[in-house]
Amino acid sequence: MPKKNAFPQPASKKTTAMEQAVKDYIDSLDLERSMSANTRDSYGRDLQAFARWLEQRGVMDPVRLDPDLIRDFLAAQKKQGRAASTISRRMSAIRGFCRYLAQKHILETDVGAHLRASRGQRPFPDALSEADMDKLLQLPDTSTALGIRDKAMLEICYGCGLRVSELVELTLHDMDFEAGFIRVLGKGSKERIVPLGAFAEEALADYMENSRNVLLKGKRTQQLFVNGRDGGKLSRSGFFRILDAYGKKLGKKIHPHALRHSAATHMLANGADLRVIQEFLGHSDISTTQIYASLERSQLKGIYNRYHPRSGLFKGE
Repeated sequence: MPKKNAFPQPASKKTTAMEQAVKDYIDSLDLERSMSANTRDSYGRDLQAFARWLEQRGVMDPVRLDPDLIRDFLAAQKKQGRAASTISRRMSAIRGFCRYLAQKHILETDVGAHLRASRGQRPFPDALSEADMDKLLQLPDTSTALGIRDKAMLEICYGCGLRVSELVELTLHDMDFEAGFIRVLGKGSKERIVPLGAFAEEALADYMENSRNVLLKGKRTQQLFVNGRDGGKLSRSGFFRILDAYGKKLGKKIHPHALRHSAATHMLANGADLRVIQEFLGHSDISTTQIYASLERSQLKGIYNRYHPRSGLFKGE
């Protein structure tokens, strides 16, 4: 006679209509070539968190969604101390989800259409000063193969304003050493051509001549940057760890996008036109680039207060 279980096994939880709708929506995003895989994954986590919050309030069917529920969820996120960038992304995920539900006639109207981020919700980019950036770029030990690689990655990421995902996806085919350009495949598979500055070009040449073959350990790959463990492709998380280690040496917590943000901020501070920076960064919408102009205005105000005798805060330095 079979032995009975000492404890009753919990019944598997039935998928709610809300959870199924979220899954169907995320699956539909696989067909959206304009959205990166990282964004799709983030939206999936955001909507799962939203569905769990709704379930705790007895809302398990998407037909019951309304603007007040969405606003209450976002307010709860703020109360829990979520970062403004996280709340903004979750709102974007919910807006897309509601639009999908309306298109599928699950909802009669798009209940998320009129949700807007409040002014000032989006944080300023965490740019390093030009002096700190110079110090960071001098930290890699270029007497070692890993240090030469790290120097090249930092110079290219900053010099070319790349996203981390764009940096680690670079291949040998993307390099035009003779013309001094690199081909970058950005969000939504949008291609842009970015010039290599003299410092980035010099660091890259050093890497190709004195480091890459050492790290490859006899392997063959078209990936530009490889890891130091087995010569395989360097991952995003691998670069994050490298950057974090250099940040600790600098005495700063450096966000993965700090080099890209710093490149844009420094170009603007030195007189670059906003449209040029938009093209350089690969922003599809100029409004995304305009945050750097806002940052520059805030820095300008600080300088004015410090140096203008009529500012009311002049220190006479």
